[in-house]
Amino acid sequence: VDRRQRQMCIRDSRRTVVIVATATVVAIFFNYMKVSTQLVAIFMPSDIIDGRTYLSTDWDVRAYTPEHIATMAAAAFTLLIFTVGAPIAALGVLIYMRKKGRLAEPEIFTMFGFLYAGYKPKFYWWESMVLLRKVAATIIALAPIGLELQAICAAVLLIVFTGIQLVLRPFKNERHNMLDCAAMSSIALKQLCALAYHYVMTNAVDTVKSQQLLFV
Repeated sequence: VDRRQRQMCIRDSRRTVVIVATATVVAIFFNYMKVSTQLVAIFMPSDIIDGRTYLSTDWDVRAYTPEHIATMAAAAFTLLIFTVGAPIAALGVLIYMRKKGRLAEPEIFTMFGFLYAGYKPKFYWWESMVLLRKVAATIIALAPIGLELQAICAAVLLIVFTGIQLVLRPFKNERHNMLDCAAMSSIALKQLCALAYHYVMTNAVDTVKSQQLLFV
C-alpha cells in the first residue's frame, strides 16, 4: 500500500510539473514578440526635435536622461535573459531531449510539442530561428535609420529567409512551406513598393512625367 501511494504521489507530482511547465512555456512564447518589441523600443530614440531627443514610442519622454539610461540597463538585462535566452534555452532543451530520444514522449510533447510538431524531425529547432527572425525584423522597424534603409534591410532579411525556406523546406506539410514563403515574399515586395513610392514622392516635381510616375 505504501509503495502504491508513493507511486501515486510521484505520478501526481509529475503531472503537476508538466502542467506548470507547459503553461509557463506557452505563456513565454505567446508573449515573446509583444514583450521583445517593448524592450527594443526603449533603445530607439526619435529624431532630434528642437534640440531634444525623445523616445520614438512616446514623445512625452526625453531620451538619455538618467531615468532612461537606468531603464535601458534593465531592458538590456531583460533582453539578454528573455529575448535571447528564451529561444536558446528552448533550443538547448530540444537538442538534449532529441539526443535522449524523448521528443516523442507524451510528457515532453505536451510541454514542447508546439515548437516542433509541424516540422520535419531534423528541423525540430526551426521555431527558434523563426523567433529570432521576428526580433530582427522588429529591430529594423524601430531603428532610427531612415525609411529607405529600413525598407531595404527588411526586404533583404525577408528575401534571405525566403531563400533559406525554399531550400530547406522545414515543414512537414509542403503547403505550409509554400505559404510561409509566399507570406515573406509578399511582405518583402510590399517593402520594395513602399520604397519606390517614397522615392517617387520625394523626387516628384510638377511635371507631366512626374504625374505619370505618381500614377504608376
